[in-house]
Amino acid sequence: MNHLKFLLTNIIRMKFATCIRMIVCTVFLFEILACEQERIRTADEGQPYDPSKPVLLKRFYPDSGGYATKIILEGENFGNDASMVKVYYNQKPAAVVRTAGDIIYAITPRQPGDTCTIAVVVGTDSLVYPDKFSYTTEIALSTVAGYPDANQNTGGTLGEARLQKPQFIAVDPENNVFVTNEGNGLYLISEASDVVMILLSSGTYNAPTLDHSTDRHILVPANSGNPYLRFSIDDGFSYRNLNPVRIPNLDIGISSWSFSYKHQFASCREDGMIYFGSRTDSYVVRIDPATREMIPIFDLRPYQSNYFSMFHPIDQHVLYMAARNRHCIYTFDIHTREFKLFAGQENQPGHADGDRQETALFNEPIQVDFDADGNLFVADKNNHCIRKITPEGMVTTVIGIPGTAGFNDGTPDYALLRNPWGVAVDSEGSVYIADYGNQCIRKLSIQ
Repeated sequence: MNHLKFLLTNIIRMKFATCIRMIVCTVFLFEILACEQERIRTADEGQPYDPSKPVLLKRFYPDSGGYATKIILEGENFGNDASMVKVYYNQKPAAVVRTAGDIIYAITPRQPGDTCTIAVVVGTDSLVYPDKFSYTTEIALSTVAGYPDANQNTGGTLGEARLQKPQFIAVDPENNVFVTNEGNGLYLISEASDVVMILLSSGTYNAPTLDHSTDRHILVPANSGNPYLRFSIDDGFSYRNLNPVRIPNLDIGISSWSFSYKHQFASCREDGMIYFGSRTDSYVVRIDPATREMIPIFDLRPYQSNYFSMFHPIDQHVLYMAARNRHCIYTFDIHTREFKLFAGQENQPGHADGDRQETALFNEPIQVDFDADGNLFVADKNNHCIRKITPEGMVTTVIGIPGTAGFNDGTPDYALLRNPWGVAVDSEGSVYIADYGNQCIRKLSIQ
């Protein structure tokens, strides 16, 4: 009994001592954080930046975090004018909140890269911290509108709306989302206004595209025949039905050709023209939106496929063309007229991440879109995934489990899609998805 009493007494003492140590550590940690916050809050303005003296870097903390993580940069001669100070994570600018002589208080930008070099520019001085910042990416999939297996087509609020066959998608500068609903026209989705509006209640239209010659119109090609629609963002989303005039191109031996099965227009910022790859007669076609003249400029007959196209946001003369039926992605240079394989293996469906040419496989890649950094997002239909190709040429699976169809929102290890057809990237870098098999519009948030 005495031994038991002694043992219990010592356990109680040990637990009490551990609790005391935990309390002391916690109080100490809070005191440190409080001191740093008070230091930032009450720091005097410090001396102005002195161009005759060097800027020195000491340390920064924390050394890891995600989007909007607050960071404190220590050094010397930062000055007291935040407008004169620039902070970069790799090439991405961070918001500088305050400078006070020996400290800079900044906010981590969105998606600067996994491992970040932090640079500070003050006046003519530009320096880089030797240590790296580790960026943690957070990815989540959510449902914006629609409901699996509802088999209805209705407008209304985001919760009320139903889309039976959402195929393709585009986002305008105000983050309005345009969705073509197979056989049932065109829908407009506004998350800000909590509304799904039916712009066209019938008809089969292909992928909508922002017209970069104005940035105030959405171009929507009809599936067959000549017309395409041009919706005005500034005029209540009213539209005009436009009929281009076919022009022969005898230089490449084309005297007559079909305008049918045009799946996605790509608007070029560089020359203001519209380009697409046609399926029926298989040409790269150029449309002048001012004269409405359209002319084939490259023979695609050896590479016949349904093509979905988008121009690179930086290399604006390079057209990226996903060939759905050939399971790969090509590029076409409108300057040199060079057409070449960019990613995947021709006529080899499958799923593999890795180098875009040596390793990567796709299974019916359909609509594509870029973010502002040049990452190409691909709706990989039969793999039930959204893929990403980085500027460095690496292919990854961003969301969805390869070969597994289903419906789940959440993180990459849990979220599921079913035959996604369309992707569109908004101004914040979020990716909207036309999840055809689930009859839903999904949203991929990447921070």
